[in-house]
Amino acid sequence: MAQTPKTILHEEDLHTVGEALNQLTFMGAHSETLISQLNVKMEMTYLSAPRRKSDYKLIRKLKRNPVQREDKLEWSIWNTWNTEDAKSGFVDECRFIQTYQMPLRRTNGDESWGSIDLIGVSSGFLPVVLELKRGGSEETPLRMIIEALAYAIAVRKSWNEGNLRDEWIAAVSGAEGVARTLLEVPIIGIAPKPYWNTKIGARNKRTAGKVPDDAWKPFGKLCQMIGDRGYPVSFWQFEVEEERDDLIGVDRWSQVKVPS
Repeated sequence: MAQTPKTILHEEDLHTVGEALNQLTFMGAHSETLISQLNVKMEMTYLSAPRRKSDYKLIRKLKRNPVQREDKLEWSIWNTWNTEDAKSGFVDECRFIQTYQMPLRRTNGDESWGSIDLIGVSSGFLPVVLELKRGGSEETPLRMIIEALAYAIAVRKSWNEGNLRDEWIAAVSGAEGVARTLLEVPIIGIAPKPYWNTKIGARNKRTAGKVPDDAWKPFGKLCQMIGDRGYPVSFWQFEVEEERDDLIGVDRWSQVKVPS
């Protein structure tokens, strides 16, 4: 039975656009729709994003016992790259990882906003939003980047209108005197190498889980537009070296160039 495309509704912001973005077959069409609606949806998302009163969990304790695989990956990435002295220059757009699962909601009514997978620190000691997908995830790169964008917009609002800047300065070494107005928030989509191998695949060859070749051009245009509006986009992959107890060894990072 042929799949029917899910509609991206005009009244949905980027945080609530939902499951339509997971339809791999229609990733190109959905990218085109978002291109046409991007300015409005970004404004809607800024207005709907919560402003947490306090405690963005920017300082984490080392001890933890994660259970789910994605939680283990988040914790392991933070555990390895959480200090500038230890691992300066985590990836090109991010010096080090400051925290994981940074909460956003202000009230129980904001519960759907959840937490940001990972928050890094840029060369200017400002926030970087990282959205993580596990290797076997069926979620599309479009879903990945739109989720990251919604969270980055919330970070911008929390900084410009809330208390995030004050907490950031107190928690991040080197952030003293950072700008009062946050104009740019880089967003990085990260996943294990098998995720990207599956999504990109071989050109002109249909394989399970592969993004259709003709979807990459509108997706690339959308990413460029997002970057032009203050949220530069990049993608990185990593390899899982070893697994033991609650720790997953993560290494060999490399930038992903999505097809054009």
